[in-house]
Amino acid sequence: MKARNLGPRNLQAANTLALPCVAEHFYRLEQAEAAADTLRAIRERHPQHPLHILAGGSNVILPEHLPLVVQPAMTGIHYLGEQQGCHHYRVLAGTVWDALVRHTVDQGHGGLENLALIPGHCGAAPIQNIGAYGVELAEFVHAIEGVELTELQPFRHRREDARFAYRDSRYKQEAGRWLITALELALPARWRPRIDYPGLQQALAGQQPEPQRILQAVVAERKRKLPEPAQSPNAGSFFKNPVVDEYSMRLLLAEHPGLPHWPTESGHKLSAAWLIEQAGWKGRSLGPAGVSDQHALVLVNAGGARAEDILRLARAIQQDVETRFGVPLEIEPRCLA
Repeated sequence: MKARNLGPRNLQAANTLALPCVAEHFYRLEQAEAAADTLRAIRERHPQHPLHILAGGSNVILPEHLPLVVQPAMTGIHYLGEQQGCHHYRVLAGTVWDALVRHTVDQGHGGLENLALIPGHCGAAPIQNIGAYGVELAEFVHAIEGVELTELQPFRHRREDARFAYRDSRYKQEAGRWLITALELALPARWRPRIDYPGLQQALAGQQPEPQRILQAVVAERKRKLPEPAQSPNAGSFFKNPVVDEYSMRLLLAEHPGLPHWPTESGHKLSAAWLIEQAGWKGRSLGPAGVSDQHALVLVNAGGARAEDILRLARAIQQDVETRFGVPLEIEPRCLA
């Protein structure tokens, strides 16, 4: 079997919220090509346990106990050449996302620079359709490979098969059905900069907006605004930016003219951070769980928090924001609790 059984395993250091969790059986999946056979063997060995997939642990809320956990641990970045005006890369699921971004930019292939310093592994990136500074992963996906967990059969999906949406995909909607082993990305050979965000424009003022400079500006901006998980355990942005229709937007602006908003295909996207901060939650705590004083969108483990503490704080924020503004907030991390 091409996976090592490392269980029982303490997963507190394996999730960026530092929530206490023990996996009764923990496997590291180390070969993409043998993934289906390996998972079949794990299922046969533990037929009574539901299987949970844990990647880099940067976007999950873990309970105190999980019976069976598999971590895709295969790593590697492979350049496949230029095809139809794009530079194609195949990257294995266990590769650190930021390492991929820096590698492609170092090769002179732009596209991913706005997504620098997003924590986590490449295999988890499509699940959330990660995005930042006006760019989403979905723009660059050519194909996704993995194993369908019901029949334990390999799959290869095209971009349209993934049903990407804002911070969403079929892999998130159908949680527990898919294990991703590799991505094939297509980066445009004719690159153009994406620097609509004021912070990036200010950082790049007077400079030629090259991929490496944009990457450096993104890294500096993220470090300035967001707490480091190593110092203040967190899962990054905890709530999605809500989207409202035109009528609701007008009502909100009439009462809150300073509300930041951006037009989208489906309506107007609002700043969840602004809503939370206006409701007075920035820097506040409920027991061992709190809201970062650096960024209102980040919930932190102030010390000793468990999943229920984080979720209790999240629900309190959701209720308060909806009461004050009539806008529901949706939790972004995947909850296994």
